[in-house]
Amino acid sequence: MPLDSPPTPAVRTLVPTPRRPEAPARPGRDPLVDAVRVVAVLTVAVGHALVAAVAWRGGGFEAEHVLGASPWTQWLTYGFQVMPLVFVCGGVANAASLAGHGRFGPWLGSRVERLVGPTLTYAALAAALLVLGAVVGLSPETVEVAGRALTMHLWFLAAYALVLVATPLAVRAQQRWGLRAPVALLLAAALVDAAARAVGEPSLAWCNLLFVWGGAHQLGVAWQAGSLRLPPRTGLAIALAGGSLVAVLVGLLGYPLSMVSVPGAGATNAGPPSLAMAGLATTQVGLLVAARRPLTARASQPGAMAGIGALNAAAMAVYLWHFAAMTIAALVLLPTGIVPDHPTGSGMWWLVRPLWIGGCGLVLVALLPLARRLGRRRPVPTGVTAARAVAAAGLAAAGFLTLTLLGVAPATLPLGLPIPALALLGASLLVLGVGPGSRRAAA
Repeated sequence: MPLDSPPTPAVRTLVPTPRRPEAPARPGRDPLVDAVRVVAVLTVAVGHALVAAVAWRGGGFEAEHVLGASPWTQWLTYGFQVMPLVFVCGGVANAASLAGHGRFGPWLGSRVERLVGPTLTYAALAAALLVLGAVVGLSPETVEVAGRALTMHLWFLAAYALVLVATPLAVRAQQRWGLRAPVALLLAAALVDAAARAVGEPSLAWCNLLFVWGGAHQLGVAWQAGSLRLPPRTGLAIALAGGSLVAVLVGLLGYPLSMVSVPGAGATNAGPPSLAMAGLATTQVGLLVAARRPLTARASQPGAMAGIGALNAAAMAVYLWHFAAMTIAALVLLPTGIVPDHPTGSGMWWLVRPLWIGGCGLVLVALLPLARRLGRRRPVPTGVTAARAVAAAGLAAAGFLTLTLLGVAPATLPLGLPIPALALLGASLLVLGVGPGSRRAAA
């Protein structure tokens, strides 16, 4: 019988028709967590494009913030503020990865390099392009605004580098205390907020970088350990408790309505994160617990897994480069009138938002191949000690924070280059011993 002829009925009953093999999921990965990470990163990119009220007027760019121009839009931040979920997903991934690695130094070094390498390349290229833009005629004001816009999202990397260092402590806390560990961090965030308000010292609230974002990360560690495999009713109760906390804080205790920072508004729930942000994190996790089974079933379908895997591979590039895409889109779409100018928050302004967001998306898609090529990982030596890895994480956090505060085109520095930030990130890689000849650590 020819090899390509169909089987006879008798054979068909004994030998099932071969089916196309399905790509198995990577061991230890949670398809729902991967899906949540993808949705969160895309939500961040779309949300930033939505609120970016940039206009071309009188031969120059003007920037506003729709959350300030149209205060009702601050309600939208309860759907678009998904950074708690990003930290939760990070806690899941870090706990699983550390458990499978064994040695903290090489593990942390590998995780830090994942953040530093692509960001160093991104910042250096963005700074060089803005210097070139200044040479060819961009106004100093435009260069300064663009330089800050290109790095305003890097605060997350600074906070994330710090929670990476604390991952072994988070795992031990989960093993010893279970869900009491994230509850303790929630209570610590409440004490920090109360102390900052009582003594009139807002800077104290920056301690909540550890307690709020660390608490969200701790919830991810609990998820990975199985402590959040709870009945849907319990998940809804957790969500209700978190939502009630937010309602009391915002409605009765004077916390800001918006879950992201609003320029000129003074108090904020995001920078530094407040107890209200911790309540939002609790609400989001509770909803995930409640919907875990049906969402996992959907995310586990072969077609969905393939798409989620592809998007996850590009998540870092999307997060890093979406502000660059918005900047390029503004330079192209606004002066040419492709996206017409209308008063911020007006009906016509909202009507052309899909055109603006779509243009930003197209530019980002065009940038992704370059972004992923430039963001290739560098080998990390397998003998990196814990002390060196922690030092590298500290240098990285300082570099990310410097970029966030100064941008990539600080006018006060020679040639308008972010030299201190680039030096800190470069030093982080040097401390790790990153180089083409080093043996790579397992991820």
